[in-house]
Amino acid sequence: MSSRFSSASSNMTFLRGLTMILAFALELAMLGAFFVWGVSAAPAGPLQFVAGIGAPGLAMATWGLFLAPRSERRLRYSWRIGAEAVLLGLAALGLLLVGRVEASVVLAVAAVLRFALGGISGLDRAA
Repeated sequence: MSSRFSSASSNMTFLRGLTMILAFALELAMLGAFFVWGVSAAPAGPLQFVAGIGAPGLAMATWGLFLAPRSERRLRYSWRIGAEAVLLGLAALGLLLVGRVEASVVLAVAAVLRFALGGISGLDRAA
């Protein structure tokens, strides 16, 4: 019986690790998506540079202030999950608006998978 418990615990540890890796990869992909949207949506010239740096910068600031694990202003669970979903959704929408349909779909599906794994593993509640 104890080996079954150990196996289940080991599987949950693996699932949490996988969820953390996926969450981090999604954060990076989100920043990249905001960069692509900013550069592609802005008119040519200096505004492209500003939008390309500003869009992911704003997302980073929002994430750091309200969603980061060590933030003093970290949102409560339900608000945090909602804010993460909104940011990831906006990143996917930005890709879609500039014609990166496949990348948009991949980002959206990966986000859904991340939230599902986070719920199953209990990582979202624990973090």
